Amino acid sequence: MKKSVTAFLCALVLAASHCSARAENHITFAIPESGFVTLGIFDSAGRLVRALHTLAPTDDFRKGLNGLITEWDGYNDSGGILPSGHYHIRGYLIPEIEVEGVAYHFNDWLSETNAPALAWIEDFAVLPGDVLVISGKTPQGTLFCARHEAGKGFLWSAQIEGVPPVQIAILDRTALLKTSSSWHALALSSGTPSGDEVPPYDPVSVDALTSSGNTAIFAIGNHLEAFPLMDPPLPKPPCTFSSLAASGSTIFGAAEEGVFISQDSSPFQKIPLPIRVTSLSTNDNHTFWFTGAPMSADPAPIVAQSDATGEILRLLSSEPAALLPVLVRALPDFAGFVVLEQSHASQRMRLIRLAEDKGWTTLWERVIQKAPAFGFFNGNIVEDAPLSANKLLRVRLKENPLTGENGEIALSATYGPQGTFLMTEDGLPVVCVSNRTDITRVLMDYGLASSTLRLIQGNGAGAEEFLIHNLDSIIPLNVGGIELP
Repeated sequence: MKKSVTAFLCALVLAASHCSARAENHITFAIPESGFVTLGIFDSAGRLVRALHTLAPTDDFRKGLNGLITEWDGYNDSGGILPSGHYHIRGYLIPEIEVEGVAYHFNDWLSETNAPALAWIEDFAVLPGDVLVISGKTPQGTLFCARHEAGKGFLWSAQIEGVPPVQIAILDRTALLKTSSSWHALALSSGTPSGDEVPPYDPVSVDALTSSGNTAIFAIGNHLEAFPLMDPPLPKPPCTFSSLAASGSTIFGAAEEGVFISQDSSPFQKIPLPIRVTSLSTNDNHTFWFTGAPMSADPAPIVAQSDATGEILRLLSSEPAALLPVLVRALPDFAGFVVLEQSHASQRMRLIRLAEDKGWTTLWERVIQKAPAFGFFNGNIVEDAPLSANKLLRVRLKENPLTGENGEIALSATYGPQGTFLMTEDGLPVVCVSNRTDITRVLMDYGLASSTLRLIQGNGAGAEEFLIHNLDSIIPLNVGGIELP
């Protein structure tokens, strides 16, 4: 990600007249240049009691002979009447501050257009044109389904009600989704409810599902069901299948007992394959892809293609300590596959094709790394930072040519319903970094330049990194005092 956004933030300087009445206090202040104004009212102890203006363009103010004009009604930020006494008005004038989006961390999907808050992938299907239909969970545990197209990003994302996990079966124009408590049918073109009838089976009873054309096939205990119903009926499986794959009238099923095949409604026959299979996928009537591990004392996980006789046609091995392949989906042209690999803390999805030299070529990969305690360590962004405190960082101010005032300010980062901001130590916002409202963690560090800060923010599904430039162009504004009777 490489983009620039302007900071929506301002600072301001006021020259205020002393007022003896409780009516609105008119405040006139001069600024040395245009920009954004942030202005606060402080009590005699130096506490901020009213953020009078926040990120206000100078054009928003009335103009008088001696400068810009604003008013204060004597109320605090909560709408309460402040007691009598002396109050001080100060703030900052902020020219255009460059906020540069630098990179995404811990979740490669975030760089895609219209990316949902994808924290963990549960299932996926592959359509022609390297189109993916993905189901997964957000950081809050909400289930969703999304359609992704290479070169276009995410075309739609839809929230799914139910209890995880959520599995996908693709019909002609519909994505049929099963959670542990509900069924959903979404239009592949838009992600909206398709209006199609959903299967009549209790989703808890369904052990595995797949599809062939416009028919969904379910493993329910020791029998198979089709929706809509098929004629002739599906053959009875020899055991409870944990994974299914189908193409035309050929059905593959996997269980602890092994892998089985049925063709043209014939009884299931066991394929002599000494592999503990965890997932199946097929696009033709004679071969299938699978993930699993050999039945040996020290098995290494594999992704492989086999024919109906159990002969391994193609093989991709993994190191025992690497991410474990858990789901594979054959490409529609059967010249490769998409595989999902994972550990307890990370996932990787890869699209792999057979190269001309009969080796494998990874065309793309996306990684999700759980990083609930991300932060800075020795200048690097890490998923588990030893210190999580959002420290104050000091930057020098530009001298105000009208008053000669300069100095420095201590800044921290804060987030909330209005977005992510850089705030002064006493609570005045000076830079708007992002307008995202779902942020749950934010941290800062110094950049390479003296006037630059690095900021990372995240919502539990990765983190965004920003560089905030030219902070030494902020000008202090010391307006004066107001006496409330």
